Amino acid sequence: MLLAAAGVWAVLLVAKGVDGAQARFWPGARGDGGKGGAAKLRNLVLHPGLALLDLRGLARAANEWSPSAATRRAARLAYGLGAVAAVALHFLVPMLLALNIICFLVLRAGVAPPGLELLTSATVSGSGGGGAPLKLLPNLPGSERNAEAALAGLVAFLIALAVHEAGHGLAAIFEGLKLRRVGVFMAGPAIPGAFVAVEEVVHVLPCESQLRVYGAGAFHNLVFAAFAAAVLALTGAAARPFYGPEPGAVMSYVDPMSPVAELFQPGEIVVAINEAPIADAEDFYRVLADAHDGRREWPQLFPTAIAGDRPGAWLSSVGVCLPEADVAGMPRDCCGAENPLDQRALLLMAWHGRTQQNVLDLAGSCTCVDEDALFHRLEQDKQSTCSRRRACADGSACGVPLVAAREHIFQFRLASGERVTYEGKADHLLDGVTATNSKPRYLPEWLQAMEDEWPSLEGLLKGAARMFVFRLPDLFSGFLQKSLQYNLSLALLNAAPIRLFDGDAISRALWRYWLPLKHMRIYKACVFWSTALFVVNVGISFFCGS
Repeated sequence: MLLAAAGVWAVLLVAKGVDGAQARFWPGARGDGGKGGAAKLRNLVLHPGLALLDLRGLARAANEWSPSAATRRAARLAYGLGAVAAVALHFLVPMLLALNIICFLVLRAGVAPPGLELLTSATVSGSGGGGAPLKLLPNLPGSERNAEAALAGLVAFLIALAVHEAGHGLAAIFEGLKLRRVGVFMAGPAIPGAFVAVEEVVHVLPCESQLRVYGAGAFHNLVFAAFAAAVLALTGAAARPFYGPEPGAVMSYVDPMSPVAELFQPGEIVVAINEAPIADAEDFYRVLADAHDGRREWPQLFPTAIAGDRPGAWLSSVGVCLPEADVAGMPRDCCGAENPLDQRALLLMAWHGRTQQNVLDLAGSCTCVDEDALFHRLEQDKQSTCSRRRACADGSACGVPLVAAREHIFQFRLASGERVTYEGKADHLLDGVTATNSKPRYLPEWLQAMEDEWPSLEGLLKGAARMFVFRLPDLFSGFLQKSLQYNLSLALLNAAPIRLFDGDAISRALWRYWLPLKHMRIYKACVFWSTALFVVNVGISFFCGS
């Protein structure tokens, strides 16, 4: 994400610099006969940490539009209802923010009264079981791991911003105001935004007109959120003839060049990881992301007790029995620092008759075995394995896997009943597969096979098409869910009396109408305390998400 943001900033800086240099030093290259002129990107303004683009043509076109009288009356009526909703949220959201803080403190203190569990059903969990019952701040776009979900979230976020600012612009036009500026901006690393600036005369309009303009953005977001919720409710029924929901995580894409290409085929369903049930793709990513160190995963899967730490590596808690006649002929090339991906180093153990346990055979040597054969032996009965207190049969030697301390082991149970085991870094696994929640009822044969060789252009296109077919319902429903979250968040937060948000202007207009002589003191107090509650809730969101 940060790399993409740096690339965007670099492109903006280079484009602005080239355009300015061309306008100043090479005016003839601009096609104006060498007369010079203003830079083409004069609407793009760059400040430290802020890039702003004025859309003057859009503002000019909006100001030239003249709606009919009937349209104006209908729009003012609709925006009047939106103003009522915005005023209701204006007083409701600060109470919700305060309630969120109180519940967070109560849950953290461990003195939750009866019935609080119902309130905290949508809790954002933190360590120790405490959390915050409300999450008014959804994750920013780009926090998702796979690129498709991140792109869907970014598009939903930009649409929510456009819908919000369009509400202010349209309401101002229906009130007879002109738009001074319309534009988009990017703040910080890569936080997009939009703005609409209307005439200053809006501050002297009647209170109801001001509320219609200031509350129009939240009203638009509420309407769009309701539309997204309705479409989301119908998505499952519309996709049911073409996609079947599967219990587990469906492997929609497997990178043919990834180390996990030999584990899965597109369309296979993972129902458990290390005996933890997997209900959907979210469970799949969560279990892999929260994986423990291999020191705890190996004993969990193969529970015996052989100790013996080594620098940068450690011995597995269980070994396999190898025929002594075959040990001498086994390869030794995996015993160095760089192990082949398909080989596992084994350290030979010797049975100590006096102590009746296996000990490290210092006189012996390291040997290598194929990883598939190793995991196959580990999953067999005790006759194929050995432990500290259990020796191998006569004629067999005990070989204990040497495991890198930072590597993980994952045993996947597929819907077909087959078990596959992966040992390595979790990031390699997460980067090599893409999981989804539904499986297409029909998939052409030319999309089913994996590409075993270096991916050609045809193989890349097939992989992209296969992943798109598998993930289409999830991407569409994910886009709708993000649209619902972002639009609700923008509506709630912009209606609240928070500094620099729309609620700031709503509060000023309300108190000026109700208490014209004392409105400034009350207005400042409301905005100050609401802003403080908002800042505390932001801190709670980061604390619970960490």
